[in-house]
Amino acid sequence: MRKLSNYLLEKRLITREQFEIGHREHIVTGQGLGSTLVSNGFLRRTQLRAALLEIDPAALMGEDDLSVELKLPRDFMLATRTIVAGDLGDELVIATLHPEPEFVRAGMQERLPGKSIRLGSAPVLQIHSRLRTMSESSGVLDRIKVAEDEDINRIIETVFNEAVRVRATDIHLEPTSHAFNIRFRVDTVMSHEFTLPMGKYDRIIARVKDRASMDVSDKRNPQDGAFSFTHHGVSIDCRVASVLTAYGEKLALRLLNKDTVLIDIRDLGIARTEEWLELTRQRDGIILVSGPTGSGKSTTLYSTLMSIDRLHRQVYTCEDPVEYRIPYLNQCQINYNTDPPFDYAAFGRAILRLNPDVIVFGELRDEETVKYAIRSAETGHLVYGTVHNNDAATAISRLTELGASIEHLKHLIRGVLVQRLARKLCNSCRGAGCDACRGGYHGMVPVVEFVALRSPEEVVALQERQLPYYTFQDDAAAKVAAGLTDCRELSRITAREVKFCRDGRCTVPNYSQCSNYLT
Repeated sequence: MRKLSNYLLEKRLITREQFEIGHREHIVTGQGLGSTLVSNGFLRRTQLRAALLEIDPAALMGEDDLSVELKLPRDFMLATRTIVAGDLGDELVIATLHPEPEFVRAGMQERLPGKSIRLGSAPVLQIHSRLRTMSESSGVLDRIKVAEDEDINRIIETVFNEAVRVRATDIHLEPTSHAFNIRFRVDTVMSHEFTLPMGKYDRIIARVKDRASMDVSDKRNPQDGAFSFTHHGVSIDCRVASVLTAYGEKLALRLLNKDTVLIDIRDLGIARTEEWLELTRQRDGIILVSGPTGSGKSTTLYSTLMSIDRLHRQVYTCEDPVEYRIPYLNQCQINYNTDPPFDYAAFGRAILRLNPDVIVFGELRDEETVKYAIRSAETGHLVYGTVHNNDAATAISRLTELGASIEHLKHLIRGVLVQRLARKLCNSCRGAGCDACRGGYHGMVPVVEFVALRSPEEVVALQERQLPYYTFQDDAAAKVAAGLTDCRELSRITAREVKFCRDGRCTVPNYSQCSNYLT
């Protein structure tokens, strides 16, 4: 078999230095070389899958941590005895036992128009095993059966599996006066999933809290905890928070799937990506990432930091909490329980003694933190910070409200990115609604404002709203033109009517048929 290392080096997917580092760690830990390169951020998981499919498909099928989530349409795949052998983003590789593979490929292409379908191979026993798993998990869950099931562990496992299947980011366990509701947040929208009898409530809450190393006996005080579980070979971290409500203790669970968050910044859908990445090569200054809570700021920051040369630069972050651990990144956790508390300001006071090149403040929330961010930038460091505001101009004003002077800022601000998340139109139904989506949407795409600032005069002009730049309206029109989202969704996330239509026709360039014309 052609060696994976030779293939990756020949294709220039990794450097010789990255290979040597990965190889040393692979020898010490016993972890596969490919997995080691991915965990260190030297190689994207999709690139590794593509390489393994090219040199040895059986090796891909045999690695648990690279097992691919089984894709819809399940009925067709079961009928034709077909599995997904590799998901390469825009291209899906399938393996089938059907006597007419080309018929299967064409059928999959018709059902998944947004992807290119390629025929691959896989061991027969692996195909049978995956088909058995698919058969057991196919279809809509029988909620009545779940509600009547006395096995608490099975109920919890069912809830987690369903949450991962529908791509939920949050699970909410909520008691009421007469029942126990379980709701999911999918693509930022809440949906009701299960109703269970209150007789199961205490046992389910206790089991989840115990798993998260929380105090099961304390139901009055808010608590935090965490645990991990595995779904189809993928490890998912679960962060748990509790609070006492009028009807009893409520739990909110955040699901953190590293594979879906730590992706290449070019795959996020951010406009002006190359200009944004150009800022990462600056040696000093302040770069701001802004937007409301839940707008994807952390994902953008993590993906941006993954693109930085972390092997040759010292990068420090201060986070509350540290959600995803990134190799060759010094990630510091906020802790308000120490004396004195370790907060953003304490991080700012300590960081310059640690020889940093890049410093990331999880939030610029008070005067002292902003003061240390400015001091860090003035002494030759590149500083990232997040703030809460609605557009690029007010990001500068937000810092001046926190005590920064425009005389300092105009020499330090290098760029501002403001973003919100919009749901993407489903590739299969284009917004009409189908089995593969939720209400016509599937997945998320950022809608952004972005401005790179190249002089003190431009910083002042931006604050005074006299500087032209790429606005939310510009990006919204581009996303509609590309068929990624629609006016209905843009109106939802902005709480105001957004439309690019006149007389029933969409006026966005190159987009002649708007699926949601707003009158």
